[in-house]
Amino acid sequence: AVLCLRVWGDGSAAQTRLRREFDRSVGAASGTAALQALDELWVLCLAHGRRPLACHAAGCPLVGVDEGCFAHMIAAAARGDRDEALLIACNIVRADVAPVVVALAEQLGLALHRMALAERVRPGPGGRLH
Repeated sequence: AVLCLRVWGDGSAAQTRLRREFDRSVGAASGTAALQALDELWVLCLAHGRRPLACHAAGCPLVGVDEGCFAHMIAAAARGDRDEALLIACNIVRADVAPVVVALAEQLGLALHRMALAERVRPGPGGRLH
């Protein structure tokens, strides 16, 4: 989730690579839906954020406070803990926008879970899946 946030803020070349990765892992339709949710999250955070989100560069090993909150919100929403996700979202955006942000976070989080599962079952180079 942190890498998605960073990459989405970096611009079109990085976004294209992220789009290819989502499409490869979860399929074109699911990848497009997940990235549309990410884009809407990004726009809502920019337009209705309590303050601008502070993000590190894509290759930075550190995780900032805003990035950590974003990732925890995504994780809470994906595991169905809407109350926790809503509480975190209210720290990022205005309270009236927070339920929409949580719904989008759930879509993105579930796609990220599917990506992680796809990576676990994908055989390595030359390997076979039994």
